[in-house]
Amino acid sequence: MVNQHRTSETPLLSSGDEFPELQPELENVLRNAVRALGGSAAVVATWDDASHKFVVTGSYGLGAGEILRISPLLNEAIPDLALSREQFALLSALFRQSALPVSTTGQMQNPVMAVPLRTGGETVGLIVVLRSSEAANFSRLDPPVLAAFAEQAAIAVQSARLAHLLAQEKRRVESILEGSADGIYTVDSARRIVSVNPAMERLLGRSREDLIGLPCAVALNWRDREGRPVCPGQCPMLHSPVPEAEHVTELAAGVRSRNGQHTDVAFGLFGGPFARDAAVECRRQRPRHDPNA
Repeated sequence: MVNQHRTSETPLLSSGDEFPELQPELENVLRNAVRALGGSAAVVATWDDASHKFVVTGSYGLGAGEILRISPLLNEAIPDLALSREQFALLSALFRQSALPVSTTGQMQNPVMAVPLRTGGETVGLIVVLRSSEAANFSRLDPPVLAAFAEQAAIAVQSARLAHLLAQEKRRVESILEGSADGIYTVDSARRIVSVNPAMERLLGRSREDLIGLPCAVALNWRDREGRPVCPGQCPMLHSPVPEAEHVTELAAGVRSRNGQHTDVAFGLFGGPFARDAAVECRRQRPRHDPNA
């Protein structure tokens, strides 16, 4: 079986329904494969870790009912066919107990060819092309052609999987930043504010809608303890080396909110700029036996 060649450590797509942006891309690959191979229909199936079986991720030329009809083959004969020497056969020989599927153009399908989808040396699914029962069977010249389309499909599947993982990681990081007690903001290459977290909004007394898009020097107007502008002469983003994961560059500074309240902060860079209320930090670090705590 094809799934014996993959590891359980790498998460795979479970179905096209979870990745709608993948379906049109796979449909285009399958359409081109059908045309190049004189077929009528095609499907891509990927391994689903949750159900421990192959599920259809993309299709062309088959309705939902016909896909359901051939689904048992995707976890029985077709994976073995994809790894066989010839990689093509007749559905009537593989699936004797069921009626043959019919394409959306009304043609009964019988010749079938399947090759594995591989990425990084790992088999992640199958691509299957069907021909009309009135057409000739596939030949040994056809699998290499289908393999080229399988490579395109595998790249699309892998890209969708990575995009999904990156989106998950982005949501995780955003959740951490949103809940941070430190004021955190991000800037683009022109040092214009891209995002701020709630703590930064509270520190400045301004909403993120007011801040996003402004140059950070204008929006924040940091001042050092002598009242001199931090930007651009003392800005850690301009004058500090790129911080390592365990290294934090900090500068004592002050910021004035919209209502005129002055707050002393530790302005720093730790992968991204942040501002920590110095008074709050002092209370954090003060020994518990301090009578002034």
